[in-house]
Amino acid sequence: MAEAVSQTNEPYSISNNLEIFSLIWLDDKTNSNEAVENIKSSVRTIINHLITFQNEETCQQYIEKRPEEDRLILIINDSFSYTLVPRIHQLRQVYAIYIHCKNTLANEEWIIKFTKIKAATIKFDELIAQIRLDQKKRMKDEQPLLINIFSTSENAGKSTTGLNGQFVYNQLLIDCLLRMRPSTEQDKNELISICKREYQGNSRFLNQLEEFQNDYSPKKVLWWYTRDSFFYKILNKALRVQNIEILFLFRSYISDIYHQLQYYQFKTPIRIYRSQLMAKEEIYSLKRNINQYISVNSFLSTTVQRETALFFMGEGNPEGNLQRVLFEIDADPSVVSMKPFADITSHSDFPIETEVLFMLGSIFRLNNVVLEDDQLWVITMTLYSDNEHDLKQLLSHMKDQNGNGKADLSTLAKIVWKMGKFNLAEKYYLRLINEIPSNDPILIKLYEDLGDITSHKGDYDASIQWYNKALEIREKNPSFNIEKNTKIGDVFEFIDYRNPKLEKIIKQSYSRSRIDLSEQKLVDSEMKIVVKEAIIKKQCTKLYLTDNPITAKGAFILASGLKNNSTLQSLNLSDTRIGDSGIQCIADALSTNNNIIRALIITNIGLTDKGAEDLAVMLKRNKTLIYLSLSANELGDEGIAILSNAVQNHNNTLEFLDLSYIKWMTELSLEFLVLMLTYTQALKVLNIYSRNLSIKNENRLKKVAQANKKTRITVNDSWIALKYAFSYA
Repeated sequence: MAEAVSQTNEPYSISNNLEIFSLIWLDDKTNSNEAVENIKSSVRTIINHLITFQNEETCQQYIEKRPEEDRLILIINDSFSYTLVPRIHQLRQVYAIYIHCKNTLANEEWIIKFTKIKAATIKFDELIAQIRLDQKKRMKDEQPLLINIFSTSENAGKSTTGLNGQFVYNQLLIDCLLRMRPSTEQDKNELISICKREYQGNSRFLNQLEEFQNDYSPKKVLWWYTRDSFFYKILNKALRVQNIEILFLFRSYISDIYHQLQYYQFKTPIRIYRSQLMAKEEIYSLKRNINQYISVNSFLSTTVQRETALFFMGEGNPEGNLQRVLFEIDADPSVVSMKPFADITSHSDFPIETEVLFMLGSIFRLNNVVLEDDQLWVITMTLYSDNEHDLKQLLSHMKDQNGNGKADLSTLAKIVWKMGKFNLAEKYYLRLINEIPSNDPILIKLYEDLGDITSHKGDYDASIQWYNKALEIREKNPSFNIEKNTKIGDVFEFIDYRNPKLEKIIKQSYSRSRIDLSEQKLVDSEMKIVVKEAIIKKQCTKLYLTDNPITAKGAFILASGLKNNSTLQSLNLSDTRIGDSGIQCIADALSTNNNIIRALIITNIGLTDKGAEDLAVMLKRNKTLIYLSLSANELGDEGIAILSNAVQNHNNTLEFLDLSYIKWMTELSLEFLVLMLTYTQALKVLNIYSRNLSIKNENRLKKVAQANKKTRITVNDSWIALKYAFSYA
């Protein structure tokens, strides 16, 4: 784990941060001396994670590479501010800017142009005081609201990246953590050790850690959660980014909060309020899902006073794409048993007039989304009733699948496995194996599950080894009544499956090079050979599978190999039959952090608006893809809108997008493309070939691209030449 303080003039490196906010200090005089070290110590009592830069270009590279979900607070020397601020101000990850002026204050008229500049002072003490004041306010009312949507429509999708998939797996995860045995001393020591490394050299939070070790009790958990402490900061960040390893170590404290909320549960119906700044696209997403269900995947702090909620949000226009939002929530404890909510005012370290805290994972029905005359969005919701049929059946099924008794590491491992986190699932299985006796019959099942996981990862040799371990125990202990894993035969079948012609083509290819398997009449089962021989053994960098009768089943096999790919940079699946279901699998694989694919060519695969949703989720998470070709597919205006929004607001790496010959694109798509071209950060080339666009609108698109200056657009002409200007495909 990276230290909390670092200084660099080297090309940017992404470091871990266990808190939501990070502080960046750009100044050419940050070389260590007593004054500088005192400043570092002071600002780290506010925001622990501090990175200093002396080089403007290196600083900008670091900022641009950070995920847009990050919250970066910048302190900038005025000599850098005039050139750097205009270049980074529009980035979503840049949350606030403070300017340190050496001799005279920065030009006030210039400052007004940039709404994220919160202060410009000569004295550093005044700057630090302002950051401290602002950050205390952010802690309460500007923490992001983590929402998953459950749609009752048939097209919502069940993949781990689809709307309903995210909703279900988050509920499963929370349920599992609450049912697991309390943290062991090993778990507690591991958490404390992680925190000590994170806060190394930060006396304020190290003292808190010592206090926590000595004085924590379950009855004090609400005080610790509401306090400006490491406990609140790390838990909220873990919930936000779904850091399951940290949440696992926090499970006892999450359970303590749950039981305290149960104990102090409201007894009568209540209406409460929560103010929030939200991005426009998040609001529109909710607006499209009225009468559906949402789960809030963090603890939700609210107040019974509407005026108090609005006061915390403040007045004035928020920056950039953010909008002022007020949630109006009706909650009736008589119809809810799953997730408690309580008045925690008397237990809070930050007392406001009747603070009501909702349990992590609370579910609400979304009633309405309305923009009022004062440009305030009002979102009305009702706490989910246990008797609502649409969800009752699903949640009952979840409990049946996940068990109702105590959960253990194998339960958690199975959930993260279903979420596509194979390495983490493998880690928890191995941890459990080390904790149980060597003669425990459950080892058979654990070894077989490890065989399944490594098979999904494409590591078939390891898979066979795990299955053999399970078979050895079965043979030595015939009395063990453990149901046999039916998937074992599939893996042995794969090992035995041969296609000499295909194997010869792959073996004749050079390692770490392009492998072209186009027009080979390959079928789904042969994708197992492609994964093993081309991706794993040959470690190819480009893989062409165009014009083969591969379906979604073959895409699933390919996706399993991609999730731990370390060399493949370009994948071409054009003119196959993988369709929307196949794209779900590929998009899921490309959403993982260890993916390195830079080019994805999926022309003429039967992609519709449904598949566009999975691609959009992938674009929000993926940080490597720069080339995406979707030409000759069956997308409509809704699919174009979904993709345009993802590129416009959530992606800062995609450089090339081909939307030529899209079957159902109409003039309506133009509005979404214009917005995308206006605000995109990275896109350099957009190709469109559509007979449905008028000459007037063709010219409009070109004009927008010219104004952007960074993006080159070709509409109905010369698109082939540009397509091959990118070597990644």
